[in-house]
Amino acid sequence: MMMMMMMTTMTTMMMMMMMMMMMMMMMMMMMMMMLMMMMMMMMMMMMMMMMMMMMVVVVVMMMMMMMMMMMMMMMMMMMMMMMMMMMMMMMMMMMMMMMMMMMMMMIKLEIICL
Repeated sequence: MMMMMMMTTMTTMMMMMMMMMMMMMMMMMMMMMMLMMMMMMMMMMMMMMMMMMMMVVVVVMMMMMMMMMMMMMMMMMMMMMMMMMMMMMMMMMMMMMMMMMMMMMMIKLEIICL
């Protein structure tokens, strides 16, 4: 009888221990899962943040590029204007020179005629 009782107690104890172990394992698993989920969420958030930052950077880069292009265009326009002005000045100078030459010729002719 005693042996039987002991056996039963032992078995019950064993069962209880097993149950406890199982519960502990389950809890651990759950905790691990939670941790994993948290990590995943964090990673996702980080990725999203990075993407957002990248978008901002890209937009800024685009803006900078546009500004640079505009500046270049302005510079080109200025250069063209300067060139045009120079050409005009040169033409004017040439015209003046021609006029002077003509005048000199006329004077010479007049002197000769006289």
